[in-house]
Amino acid sequence: MAIDIGELAGAFAHGAPDEGTVNRLFGELHDRHQVNLQLVWDELVEDDGFTGDWEIFVVEGPVAYHLTPSVTEWLTCEHATHPGDPSEWKGQRADFNPVMLIGDGGHNLAHRDSLG
Repeated sequence: MAIDIGELAGAFAHGAPDEGTVNRLFGELHDRHQVNLQLVWDELVEDDGFTGDWEIFVVEGPVAYHLTPSVTEWLTCEHATHPGDPSEWKGQRADFNPVMLIGDGGHNLAHRDSLG
């Protein structure tokens, strides 16, 4: 069943959802709106999965962009107004290449890998 984009409102209000939920939500968003959101974590740890601080980025190939503030507020339920079309969610360019990060093949990436 396809998500309604409104399902993302507040999805991160109590922290990041589990990896599977992130992949489902962001995967369906990508399929419907051609916007690739990635949840970027500090680390991927054996037996623990993705851990540490996290931030959501729009990713276009080797370039990552911060979300606009209104999108971040909407996802964390700090702002009730829908932030507009997903094609307009891209903010300032981030200072890392997402292609160089380790990921789960879905929508979770990590800056460091402790997978032994």
